[in-house]
Amino acid sequence: MIFASIAGAGFASGKEIWFYFAGYGWICYPLIIVAGILFFALSFMCLQFGKKFGAISVRSMNNTIFGKLSFIA
Repeated sequence: MIFASIAGAGFASGKEIWFYFAGYGWICYPLIIVAGILFFALSFMCLQFGKKFGAISVRSMNNTIFGKLSFIA
């Protein structure tokens, strides 16, 4: 679901992601790996945070993180 919300929701197709990174030449291969690792790590941290605090939705997690300023997120 996390990947589908990023790639499948029209933000970027696999072809668009490839052309974005390919514009950097040979250095694109490590960049793809770094981006994948960062995406995985941040997604994992958010899921663990939600599990720890019993969040049942993104809204409840935002309320926990931002408190009175949660309307901004």
